Amino acid sequence: MVGCACPVCASPDPRDKRTRASVLLKTRSSESEDWEYLLIDTSIDLRQQLLREGAPPVFRVVYTHSHVDHFFGLDELRAVQFVVKRPIEVFGSAEIHERVRAVYTHLFDPNAQSGGGILSVRLHPAEGRFTAGGFGLQTLQVLHGKLPVQGYRWGSLAYITDCSAIPEQTWKLLAGVDTLVLDALRKRPHETHFNIDQALEVVARLGPRRTYFIHMTHDLLHAETNAELPEGVELAYDGLELELPSFDPLNWEMG
Repeated sequence: MVGCACPVCASPDPRDKRTRASVLLKTRSSESEDWEYLLIDTSIDLRQQLLREGAPPVFRVVYTHSHVDHFFGLDELRAVQFVVKRPIEVFGSAEIHERVRAVYTHLFDPNAQSGGGILSVRLHPAEGRFTAGGFGLQTLQVLHGKLPVQGYRWGSLAYITDCSAIPEQTWKLLAGVDTLVLDALRKRPHETHFNIDQALEVVARLGPRRTYFIHMTHDLLHAETNAELPEGVELAYDGLELELPSFDPLNWEMG
């Protein structure tokens, strides 16, 4: 946190150096050596994150919601489109489509000056079960305070950020999840995020094999907090890589 010298911000542990939340999914078929990529959210630290991961040519993004920390890195993909020579494919709810048009107004203005190249995007719905390139995903509706947010399930992996409540219909879509990635802001209660105890209640109800907490504040030291968590639950960290069991990335069954 800028301007802070608390134990987490001053920690020498690299796992305490946290950028904002984005996720890079990747898959490839047995017939191809080329990877397909999909981003979940474009954090305002996206350039730093993608360079750290070897600058993958990702041109598809699916959004959870339009808060600044998850949304304002979209223009960092402008350089990618120079390489792949195609528009960036953006998937999201109707609210996301509205916010893209409002925040990035110049992208839709036929009179905007285009010197140096303007990001080109195509908007696609992300509703229910949908396909984004070589990825078949299921939306997971949750609440971030009063704001609807979309988590996503891909095979045995469920990703839920910025969440303070899970509606009953979404619990059914989480059945059989093996790897859970879940919002857990801090130990103290918060109006719009799960705290550690609330996140652990979700884990107890779902029973995943492994769980990674995300979106932590600088209240939580990585090593100290991990030592307090039950087996199979730990804090995520920047650069964490997870391997999923082999499955059809487009056609998979829940349960």
